[in-house]
Amino acid sequence: MKSLISKFKALALFKKQGLHQEVADLLRSMTNDEVKELYRFLNEAYQESTEDANYLILDDICYFSTIRTTMARS
Repeated sequence: MKSLISKFKALALFKKQGLHQEVADLLRSMTNDEVKELYRFLNEAYQESTEDANYLILDDICYFSTIRTTMARS
C-alpha cells in the first residue's frame, strides 16, 4: 500500500505540473491491481469529500481512467 500511495502522490504531482507523458509512463508501469486500488481509493475519497473536492477527485478519476484506457488500446 505504501508503494501505491507514493505512486498516487507522484501521479498527482505530475498532473498538477502538466507532465502528461510522465503520468502515462507511471500508469503504464502500474499493475492492473494497483490501478483498481487507485480507482477504489479515489472513488472512496469522492464519496467522502465536500462538493468542491468531489469535483476535483472526480476529475482525477476521469483523467487517470482515460489515460489508462487509451494506453490499453495502443
